Amino acid sequence: MIKGIGVDICDLRRLNHLDQLAKKILHVDEFSLYLSKGNDKAKREFVGGRFAVKEAFVKAAGYKSFKEICCLNDKW
Repeated sequence: MIKGIGVDICDLRRLNHLDQLAKKILHVDEFSLYLSKGNDKAKREFVGGRFAVKEAFVKAAGYKSFKEICCLNDKW
């Protein structure tokens, strides 16, 4: 059952201290992907995208913990 719809946009320029933020909001599986990113731009985009997804989910579902939410891409 859908409780609501959540949409969030993240301004990547506002993301500072990427490693600290990543440790705070990323699930263990997401964090390993974050570490595999080759440069700061890719890391910033990854963290920003995951933050936006989780923020939207939290708003829609009323969930509490970002770190317990895991968003992974599949081949499709």
